[in-house]
Amino acid sequence: VLLGAGSTITMALPKSYLGYDPNVPEYVLDLEKAEEECKQAWGGELWEKGMYLTITYNTGNTSRQTVAEILADNLEFINPKFTIETRGVQWSQFLDERGNKKLPVSIIGWVPDFADPDNFIHIFYASSGYYASQNGYVNAEIDALDAQARVNPDTAARADLYSQIGNIAYEDAPYILLPQGVPLLVMSDKVQGVYNNPNLSGGYLWKDIS
Repeated sequence: VLLGAGSTITMALPKSYLGYDPNVPEYVLDLEKAEEECKQAWGGELWEKGMYLTITYNTGNTSRQTVAEILADNLEFINPKFTIETRGVQWSQFLDERGNKKLPVSIIGWVPDFADPDNFIHIFYASSGYYASQNGYVNAEIDALDAQARVNPDTAARADLYSQIGNIAYEDAPYILLPQGVPLLVMSDKVQGVYNNPNLSGGYLWKDIS
């Protein structure tokens, strides 16, 4: 998907942010382990009866479409009784259906509203966060840690709290974390004032350029 220009992440937080912990374990592609887990689901009924599942992405986003197709292919490979549909829908419909918990699996991303780890950790992991609430994800221990981190002015303490959240989330696995893209900004050496700002989602401020 990223043509090699990507980097795996351990938690739903960019690596450049306070609190990102590279020591949180990572899941890797392991179809044998996936088969083992699927065989245990619902006391073995999932494996024996099969399933039909729809993975949704917003139409026109070819990267998310490819992710959905890879996931579908892998699931169908481990069990021919699994029928996985990938479906592209218009953005407005995607947001509406996701917000109303009508999408069992969807491919999504996040651009921060402000440069603080709270705008990722709370969004993805706290039960009242934007994505966690849409997914129905609730972990009381994470909620308590998140509440502490939101009001603690000590950066070291906050980093430790976010590390704890990352490790708990690893055990719960509420998301399949996709690799973080490596931004490429190509510019003539005659141009001054251009720099990579991850909060601008690959853009830059024209007022700084000469």
